[in-house]
Formats: sequence, structure tokens, C-alpha cells
Amino acid sequence: MLNGYFAFGVPLFLIILYLIFEWIRKKSQVQYYIGFVLLLIASFMTVFSFQVLQEFWSADARLD
Repeated sequence: MLNGYFAFGVPLFLIILYLIFEWIRKKSQVQYYIGFVLLLIASFMTVFSFQVLQEFWSADARLD
């Protein structure tokens, strides 16, 4: 069973982390490296959200 705090907390944390790095990117001269970090954060958030969605679908199928 997937914990709701974990399922919503991790993406929320990643969105906040993404916004912080985006703010640093705007203030910094080295934008390419920070852009790569933003890509990693966005990729992890996409994969995590898809895994949560798959867990929801499989739990929903078990209830039927």
C-alpha cells in the first residue's frame, strides 16, 4: 500500500526544489549545469509520478 504523504510529499518537495534551482539559475552565470540539474529533477519527478499512478491503478484493480 502506498502512503499518501509519500505519494504527494515527494512531488511537492521536487517542485519546491525545482523552483529553488530555477531561481538560482536566473541569478547565476553558469546556467548550463543548473539546467542539467533541473532536467534531472524533472525526470525523477516524471518517473516517480508514473510509478505512483501505476500503483494506484493496480490497487484499484485489486479492489474490483
